[in-house]
Amino acid sequence: MSIKIQGKISLIKNALLADIRSGELLPGARIPSRSLCMERFSCARASVDRAVNELISDGVLYARQGAGTYVAEQNDKFHEIKQIYVIYNSDSRKDGFFAPGSVEDALRREVPVTLLSISRLGAQVNNIARPGNMIIWKYPGYKLLSLLDFFANSNVPQIMIGRTFEPYNYITVDAAYGLDRGVRFLKGNGAENVAFICTQVDIKRPYAAERQLAFHEAVIEHGMHIPRQFLVRCEMDCSADYTQEMEKAVKQIFLHGEAARAVFLECACWYPAFIEAAGRHGLIPDRDFRLLVFDNPYGGFLHKGCCSIYQDYESTTAIIKEFISSCGSGKIHIRLKPQLIYGPENHLQYS
Repeated sequence: MSIKIQGKISLIKNALLADIRSGELLPGARIPSRSLCMERFSCARASVDRAVNELISDGVLYARQGAGTYVAEQNDKFHEIKQIYVIYNSDSRKDGFFAPGSVEDALRREVPVTLLSISRLGAQVNNIARPGNMIIWKYPGYKLLSLLDFFANSNVPQIMIGRTFEPYNYITVDAAYGLDRGVRFLKGNGAENVAFICTQVDIKRPYAAERQLAFHEAVIEHGMHIPRQFLVRCEMDCSADYTQEMEKAVKQIFLHGEAARAVFLECACWYPAFIEAAGRHGLIPDRDFRLLVFDNPYGGFLHKGCCSIYQDYESTTAIIKEFISSCGSGKIHIRLKPQLIYGPENHLQYS
């Protein structure tokens, strides 16, 4: 089926659903005839038939043989969440949400879960836009706002993880809270200056700007400074090998002039390559510097002298479960206070 025909089917379905939500078509009412729909939507009979049949399959409409198609009674079962789609981008596929025993595993014990990369979303849009489905968006970008609107108009419950686009539901980390405590940790060894290894802020990662601003505010609040030579920008692609970039960063902040005694890595995926690069030059965390990283490094291991601002996935799971049990009703705008994890014991701290 062509994209154009799929779009027409979605248009017809959404228009009929809007008529039902507005009360123009009440339960038990007969919907307009196929010919009237063809005239209204300027489409072929086959497109109308497909849209109506999908709504019948979803339980929104029902047919009476020889008497037309009618609006079904809407009950709680119609709204029950039976399938979750987790839509993710390449940067988020390896974070703690998907770790064994974390959010994804916990949700699978409640309802079926389908993982779907953003690159494969287009072909599944109409299948997802049905009653009984729910979407969890992992770090959606601005370009996906039209799709969030589409699913909202289709009455599909949605929660964003790591984004705060109004008016949609979201769960995100309180970056300012975590970074304030993280900077306290960095200052604990007497350092006055801090090195900042960060990403370029772009439209794909709007959360990066919030984290960077919160870090700068925390640095100022605690009387620290970021000298120009201590500011290093790197690319972020969680499938990449960062050996060369971290080697360059280590040389810049440790070997050219004053050596950094405190370092903040904005991205957890840089952590292994950074520690290895530092080790090649005889630099050891805790002895030579303290290191703060946002989110937990892959594998969950932290070296002594290192601290992770770790997102509270247990609370995230509990909130999503409650949302499922409420059939996707209610408003969720939550910023969770992160945990601080210190190496090597990975001891959780809620300070």
